[in-house]
Amino acid sequence: MVILLHTLDSLFDKRGNAMRIRKLAVLAVLMISISMWGCEDMFKASIPSSPDPINTISGGEIQGNKEITGKNQQLQLHFIISLSDNTTQDQTNNATWISSNTSVATISNTGLVTSIGFGQADISAIYEMATGIVTLTVNPTKITFQAISDIYSVSFIRDKNVFFNAPGFGGGGRGFSIAAISIVTGELIQPVRNFDTWATRDSGTAMRDMIEFINSIPDNTLLLIAVGDEAGLNTWPSYGSCGVKDNPYNEKGKKLLESLGSTLIRKYCYRDVWAMITIKGVGKKDEKLSSGYNVTVTYALSLAH
Repeated sequence: MVILLHTLDSLFDKRGNAMRIRKLAVLAVLMISISMWGCEDMFKASIPSSPDPINTISGGEIQGNKEITGKNQQLQLHFIISLSDNTTQDQTNNATWISSNTSVATISNTGLVTSIGFGQADISAIYEMATGIVTLTVNPTKITFQAISDIYSVSFIRDKNVFFNAPGFGGGGRGFSIAAISIVTGELIQPVRNFDTWATRDSGTAMRDMIEFINSIPDNTLLLIAVGDEAGLNTWPSYGSCGVKDNPYNEKGKKLLESLGSTLIRKYCYRDVWAMITIKGVGKKDEKLSSGYNVTVTYALSLAH
């Protein structure tokens, strides 16, 4: 600016040319304005801009089913983190997964759970500053068994599927029918047996065979026992007779059923319906007796494997 003014003074003194001075004055004003604009831009540039807000992790949650039924089963868990901008991210594959009880359940680095035993285990997931934890329960597999006794037939049911049904009146279901089932697998350890104790009510040979069969079954075996049509335990032909039918084996048979847990077999009368579910060596699970048309006993077996 000083140089510009000095130049103007020199031109005025030497030439006295007013017109030229005017032009130079205009030029000077323009240069001053440009200079001021440049300073303003520099000032603006010197002011720091506000930084974008930092998106931080505000929490984490493990999502997925918290129960497994049976061993060697799998389920997938997910770890979802929440951010400060109210969005979420799936960090399942980047999280560190931990099981507090690997004898119950293990978990892979991708959140895949494998059941090992029965019980509970705390499952944790960690990603940066976010942590999630859930309690996982491994339940035994349960199979529901039913034994049905009526005056027409006998039926055994496994999870609503009938695996034995036989009519009475000499059709293969009269007398006592017995299903022997493994408590480990839930499967029959041999075919269902029927003992027509009505047809041999005098000699007692069918009752003898039933006693031998039950004694041959190992302890800790689930037994479904039901009467179809008539059991041959009472005098006949009076309907509803509760008189005891004597033969060499009926009393022994009643005592054996009592040793398995029965408290109703001695109350059985002619053409009654009776059924029991028991675990040999452990005790009765359900028993029913009626003078009606049918009874159903039920037991949910938790498998040991």
